Amino acid sequence: MRKFLIIVSILFLTACSSEEITSLNKMKISPTDFSKRETILLEGLMGQEVLGYDVKSIPNEHLLNIIVEHYHDGVKQENVVEMADSILEENNLETIVITREKTDKGFTFKTIVLYENGFNSMVSYGESEEVNASSLFKKLEEEITFTLNEEIIIGLVIEDNGNELMSGTLKENDPRFQEIIDLYQDVFVYKVSVSKE
Repeated sequence: MRKFLIIVSILFLTACSSEEITSLNKMKISPTDFSKRETILLEGLMGQEVLGYDVKSIPNEHLLNIIVEHYHDGVKQENVVEMADSILEENNLETIVITREKTDKGFTFKTIVLYENGFNSMVSYGESEEVNASSLFKKLEEEITFTLNEEIIIGLVIEDNGNELMSGTLKENDPRFQEIIDLYQDVFVYKVSVSKE
C-alpha cells in the first residue's frame, strides 16, 4: 500500500509539473485601445493605419517575430517586414505598434516595440504596381492565446480595383483565407510569433 501511495504521489507531481510547463508556453496578445488623441498622434508620426497590441504576457529571454506578408494577384511576394526583437531579461515588453502608409508608388511600414525602459523601431519600404481604388483594413479585435513558435494573424489589409471587399478577421486555416489571396489584387497579412532564443 505504501509503495502504491508513493507511485501515485510521483505521478501526481509529474502531472502538475508538466501542466506548469504547458501553461508557461501560453501567451496572450490583445488589441491596445488608444485614445483619440493618441491615435491622431500615432497616425501623424507613423502612418495612416495603426495596429497596436498589448504583449505584456510574452516572457523575457524570447524572440518576438513580426512579419508582414504581401500577396499580389495571388502570388506571394517577398515579405515586406521581417523583424525579430530579442526580449532581454531587464526589458519588460509592453506594446507593439505597426503602421502602414500608402504613397504614390507603394507603401511604408513602421514597427515600434515598446518596453518598460525604452523602444526599438524599424522602417520598411515597398513598391506596388499601381495605386488601388479601394482598401479594407481589419485588425484583431479580441484577445488571442497562442503558444511558442505559433504564427498568428493580427491584421489584414486588402486592396483592389473593382472587387467588392470581404470583411471580417480570418485565420490562416479558414478556407476563405486562400480565397482572399486569390481574389484580390493586393493582400497584406500581419503576423506575430514568439520563439526561444
